[in-house]
Amino acid sequence: MIPSVDNEGYSSRGPIDASTTVVVVGAGSSGLTLACNLARFGIDIKILDDRPDKTSTGKADGMQSKTIEIFKQMRLADPLLRNAARVYNISFWQSMPDRLLHRAGRQTHYLDHLVGVSDPYILLAHQGMVEEVLIDDMEARGVFVMRNSRFASCSYVAGTGQLDIAYEDLTQKTLECIPDAQLEGEVTNASWGVLDGVIDAEHCEAFLQGEAALAKNFDENIRFISGMGAEYSQGLLSRGRTAISNPLRPGTLQLPGKVTRYIDANPVSIQLDVPMLSQFRIYFFVPDVPKAFGFLSVVCEGLHNATGIGKISSRANQSYANQPPKTAPSDTFMNLQRYTSVSSAFIYAMVTQSSKSEFEIADLPKVLQDSRWTVYLDDVDTPCCTDKWIGPLQGEQAGIVILRPDGYVGTIETWELAAGTEAEKWIDNYFAFMM
Repeated sequence: MIPSVDNEGYSSRGPIDASTTVVVVGAGSSGLTLACNLARFGIDIKILDDRPDKTSTGKADGMQSKTIEIFKQMRLADPLLRNAARVYNISFWQSMPDRLLHRAGRQTHYLDHLVGVSDPYILLAHQGMVEEVLIDDMEARGVFVMRNSRFASCSYVAGTGQLDIAYEDLTQKTLECIPDAQLEGEVTNASWGVLDGVIDAEHCEAFLQGEAALAKNFDENIRFISGMGAEYSQGLLSRGRTAISNPLRPGTLQLPGKVTRYIDANPVSIQLDVPMLSQFRIYFFVPDVPKAFGFLSVVCEGLHNATGIGKISSRANQSYANQPPKTAPSDTFMNLQRYTSVSSAFIYAMVTQSSKSEFEIADLPKVLQDSRWTVYLDDVDTPCCTDKWIGPLQGEQAGIVILRPDGYVGTIETWELAAGTEAEKWIDNYFAFMM
């Protein structure tokens, strides 16, 4: 890697390593979110940006519910929630020659029956606020944006598997290096805003029709707009039965649900309780824990064998030992060791409708004993979390949900309690691509 032609780009904090694992081109919200997560996962990164400083105002001014959820999982949402405004409703306004400006209608932004999100509002936090939160977190981890550094080109070094990178221009140059990549829309650095206007009388009827059409379009597309309706098709990480009756399906996001954490009796949002740590999450849904002891014992015993996913855990633990995550002082308060005590690759969790008096953590298989911070009682919501994720389960049944590191459903299945061996093989089969 070389500095820009005006000899700028290197950090003023000292010499910079000329090699890295990942180069992130562009320090906007998307680039910074990627870089922030990679740093947390222990990946060496360099971030290039052609601007002398972060965005100060404007640009994208609204955070949708899925984005808010991501920042909560990263434990970075607090300053944004504290300083930004929340928009729950949309209002339509109208003025006419014989009537002053008045409200013509209202629309709830996230109707529960259409979306069902834990944060049913748009958060008005402009891009500069978002960038600042991400930059502060990265700098606390020793990662800094290389300013005034334009990406120019990259070329493969024959026989090494490495890239030589020079930097000069940004988006267009990056796309030119990606085969068949096409830029959609136009690139602009212009600020934007909302303009008020007066519509000619002859167009008033069209305006009213447009408002109705807008409301209809809003209802039809709000799940996608919120981010909750973006789904993956069948593939390596999202696969399973396509004709599935469960509320969750492979490729969809987990649904919001309230449960009680067994160990400290705290009510928590199950989709937010575990921070984003690049791990797969394996949830066991067992309506009746005493009846499910045998099933859990068989499945959990297979999780630590030397040839199955236990081997993946060993490799992941060794990888993190060799290249540990970049830490920040705030990590102390996140208690990340709660979620990595069993494996750096997997988090194991159990959700049950049994009462706390019916079992002790010491009664569970060792994998779940060591995962005590992710043992939950399904006693808060109506309908309960089990019904939201799996659907109704009988006492002689169990459900298993495997979540990808990004929070999407990898696969899901229900089992009779006598089928513990088959369930363990099913889990191994999902992760076969990593073995």
